[in-house]
Amino acid sequence: MLLKERQISIRIRKLEALLRRLPKTHPTYSDLEVELAKNLAGYRGEQSMNYYYSYLMDNKYCIFHDLRLFDQQHYFQMDTLLLCPSFILIVEVKNFIGTLFFDSNFKQLIRTHNGKEEAFPNPLIQAKNHQRKLSDWLEVNKLPSLPIESLVVISNPQAIIRTSPNYKEAFQKVTTSQNFLDKLVLIEATYKTERLTGKEIKKISKMLLSKHAEGNPDLLRQFSINKDDLLLGVYCPSCSRIPMNRIETKWFCTFCNAYSSDAHIHSLSDYLLLFETTITNRKLREFLRIESRNIATYLLSSMNLPTTGKGKGTTYHLSSTQLDYLDPPKH
Repeated sequence: MLLKERQISIRIRKLEALLRRLPKTHPTYSDLEVELAKNLAGYRGEQSMNYYYSYLMDNKYCIFHDLRLFDQQHYFQMDTLLLCPSFILIVEVKNFIGTLFFDSNFKQLIRTHNGKEEAFPNPLIQAKNHQRKLSDWLEVNKLPSLPIESLVVISNPQAIIRTSPNYKEAFQKVTTSQNFLDKLVLIEATYKTERLTGKEIKKISKMLLSKHAEGNPDLLRQFSINKDDLLLGVYCPSCSRIPMNRIETKWFCTFCNAYSSDAHIHSLSDYLLLFETTITNRKLREFLRIESRNIATYLLSSMNLPTTGKGKGTTYHLSSTQLDYLDPPKH
């Protein structure tokens, strides 16, 4: 039973918004492109596992994607968590290409691709840390304990997986997506005793969902980007160029000649992603490059946003649900 779906992460949304708003000549533009490509590859790798999860019995497994929980000190996020009456399985998915070598001596993942050798954090260590943190989390929240296992799935079928001969953990816990279900069968054979009742599973599931906390990274700070570096104005939903011009009741793109009646909503999604959850008439005019206060008032009023204050002191409250990320990019 799928209890928490996988969605495009807020990090990916913010990276896309930054790349729309940052001049290509900016010194961090290429870094952002690389970061976005890496995040999208990870997302696609996780998405590719949906085919195999579809074979799991709905009446046995509860499936949670991208759970982010607090362990009393830090947040930890798991790609997928499978809960059943006998055990919990944490699945960490890596969408790497090239030759992957799991080094037992230094506990590294070394990737060789196109003649270039790179070291990455060992996902086995990450998965083990998540096992420990989840066990502590269950205890802190006074929930029934049960065995917690983990698998590292290499989702890219073109990847070649190798490991040190004595790295037993890698042999046991690293698998391809195609072999995932067979690995799961072996885990099921290890834990045949049902430790949880249906009521207890519902209790744990409810707590997992209620304690999930969406991350909200500050990418401007992370990449040392000044707000003044960003391009202001309405961006074109057709070609993403900035700015569009306001002609009567519509927006017009001088680059691709497209018209739009709601392009300002797309741009307000950028504002929400990059800046804050509230906006005023003045801030709207500055961000969308609108001279007329009346037009700004009309645009804000037409979206039926919640407000606080009155008159010139009115503050409008934005949310992703209200703005709806109209026609989000297809990944």
